[in-house]
Amino acid sequence: MKKIPVGVGIFSVHKALFDDFEGSLRKIADMGYEGVEFFSAVEKDAPRVIAILNETGLKVCGWHSSIDDLSDENFDATVAFHKMIGNTSIVVPGLPHEMTKDAAAWRETAKLFEKLAKKLAKEGITLGYHNHAAEFQPLDDGSYAWDIMAGAEGVILQLDNGNALSGGADTLAYLRKYPGRAKTIHFKPYSLKDGFSTMIGEDDIPWAETFAEVEKQGATDWILVEYEDEKYDEFEGIRLCLERLKAMGKA
Repeated sequence: MKKIPVGVGIFSVHKALFDDFEGSLRKIADMGYEGVEFFSAVEKDAPRVIAILNETGLKVCGWHSSIDDLSDENFDATVAFHKMIGNTSIVVPGLPHEMTKDAAAWRETAKLFEKLAKKLAKEGITLGYHNHAAEFQPLDDGSYAWDIMAGAEGVILQLDNGNALSGGADTLAYLRKYPGRAKTIHFKPYSLKDGFSTMIGEDDIPWAETFAEVEKQGATDWILVEYEDEKYDEFEGIRLCLERLKAMGKA
């Protein structure tokens, strides 16, 4: 079975990144990561991004973007930038309150995402949504935001398993419920006892079963490590995550 490449959600090292963009990417490459997923506030000088990716050999495996980047006013510029750097995956990691305040708002949001996904597909770019905890907690009518977003045709469900578990979700059950939708997936350690202040292998994510399910579905292009807790230094956190995945034979 082909091994899924492992990248890093670069928000994990956002403090260092703003001080030393190129140096941070060099450190990530030296650790053995194969790709990086950027986020909205990061450097958007396309030639500079391309230069450091070429130097390090890192692939761009996605970009966390605000919904405003996909507005009618900004859409063309957003597409042009991502085409220039070779990114084919845009993921929205959060939304304003008016788009998520209740089940009705989420349903309108899902319709918008479906429309945008079709529009981006014509440009060779996929659109995804990234969860936090709230998507797995009941809305005013008893429904769940993650299920509503799953109804948006063509939208990637970028499951963050740590965030989902923090919201009370059975992460493995959700992977199985929507097979083939996690084209990219965030692996973030989470402990029912210690929250995010833990590490892969010391937490409560069913790692072996998760890998087995993702590999069986065969639809995931990238595994993206994310570590944000202050238990470890930014780079030490992602280094240890990769080390634990390697110990499992998965990186």
